[in-house]
Amino acid sequence: VQAILSAHWDVVDDDKWDVTFDDIKLAVFGLTIVDKEFGSERDQTLETLDTVAGGDSTARSTTNGGTWDLKYADASLRVLYAYGTGKDPTKANIFVLENVSK
Repeated sequence: VQAILSAHWDVVDDDKWDVTFDDIKLAVFGLTIVDKEFGSERDQTLETLDTVAGGDSTARSTTNGGTWDLKYADASLRVLYAYGTGKDPTKANIFVLENVSK
């Protein structure tokens, strides 16, 4: 499985970025399943990604981006909170990212 999510961002401060996703590519066993470029409107995003956890369509962000708030970082680990544009930061998703590059 290969998943590639491309984005650009604006630095808000040392620990916070406003992120906008540009496109997503998903392949399974070398077969491309999704190759989607996001537009400026949320209705161009992938409905299946938005609702995979049973999300309500009225509760989704109106954009294809959000804010990443870094809480911890060292050479091999990052911990950040992510929430959609205009969403409540107290209801953010938490991501723990490990650097596995050799």
